[in-house]
Amino acid sequence: MPPAVLVLGGSGFLGQYVVEELTRGGEYNVVVVCNDGGSSFSSSATSSSPSVVASVPGNLATGEGLLEALVEAARLGRPGPGQPQSHSPGAGLAAVVNCAALSSPAECERDPERSRAVNVPGKLVAACNAFARATSLPDSECPCCRERPPPFLVQLSTDQIYAGGREGAGPEAASLWREEEAEKRVPDGRAAGADEFNSAAQDGDDESGHLRDFDPESPAVRPCNAYARQKVSAELLLARAYPRSVCLRSSVMFGTLPRDKRAVKGMRFLQFCDEAIKRSAAAAAAAAAPGSDAAAGGATSASFFDDEFRSFVAVADVARAVAASVRMWGLGDGLDRGACALLPCAVNVGGPERLSRAEFARLVAAARGLDPGLVEAVPSAAVARAVPSPRDISMCVSRLEELLGVKPLSVAEALKDMPPEEEERGEEAAAA
Repeated sequence: MPPAVLVLGGSGFLGQYVVEELTRGGEYNVVVVCNDGGSSFSSSATSSSPSVVASVPGNLATGEGLLEALVEAARLGRPGPGQPQSHSPGAGLAAVVNCAALSSPAECERDPERSRAVNVPGKLVAACNAFARATSLPDSECPCCRERPPPFLVQLSTDQIYAGGREGAGPEAASLWREEEAEKRVPDGRAAGADEFNSAAQDGDDESGHLRDFDPESPAVRPCNAYARQKVSAELLLARAYPRSVCLRSSVMFGTLPRDKRAVKGMRFLQFCDEAIKRSAAAAAAAAAPGSDAAAGGATSASFFDDEFRSFVAVADVARAVAASVRMWGLGDGLDRGACALLPCAVNVGGPERLSRAEFARLVAAARGLDPGLVEAVPSAAVARAVPSPRDISMCVSRLEELLGVKPLSVAEALKDMPPEEEERGEEAAAA
């Protein structure tokens, strides 16, 4: 039996891709934590992916059921290749992957208390530490059972934590997050510029006894909205309380909707682009038709910002980064406490290109065989936005390939295997 991985948020957009990647080839048994205790995803996933062995209830915000979920995952796994067949009941758990989040910036601004309870995983960290204590066997003759470190944790973070240029940081950013503080060395090596981080640095060194350098991939961290601040707080929490972890800072993800579309909330950016460009193409065709009233036909172009830059990344590449992190630092490689000093504080997970939203949309149009001229480039100031957004948070992603062996696809390359959703639904209907 392969080792187990516990996945929180496994029914979401990224989560379903992560589950598929982890179960590929039967490398891991995956246990999915469902907030509702048993969503439609659980039954469909376990039937389509034999390595998804269970769906268990758990609440990231309250902590209810999380320790029980960890114990169940460990029960359903076994130590990895080359690992001793430990007597400890926690030996079969390779890693925990936290994909769960309330990622809507607007929702986080409206209800920061509720969103913070989900986005800052304090209850999960407490459960993982309690699990390690519960599954250690102090009187065991087996050395590996007497003191078991907590399971390795992969935490999904975001590129929105970065400053993105002073002009795009929002009015409150300068006072809350100071760039000069962001570039100081701190015990865990994570780059963040908050007073909270300074106090964390004064708490002493991490348990490995090493000071790690400031992360060279990270520019100044200066979040400009509630969602980004919560993600920084999550990284700070792990810095202080959970060194057996890595934060994967993802850029905007794009891809076709996964198997269980009902479990995916909101419209994703690729689907938004497809819909906007399709409407524009239809309007342009109607306006060009003989006898049409072009003025009554409405807008014939789709508007996208040309002054906000991201490193758009295929969701499948993010899932590959998660799986690579589990393989490198999970149970299979026997990472001990001292080896935590060698862990990177964070890995940027983005595509190889710096693109504006307008440039991305034009690539989508070209991939669909439509005129890229249907996309109109407009400044972000043309739209009144309730939530501030960083201007340029394109990322250096060298560590993604060098350390994890993941070479992300360009947008054009990735889109070749991503048909529009209506085509996908048509193929499914034909197959049925």
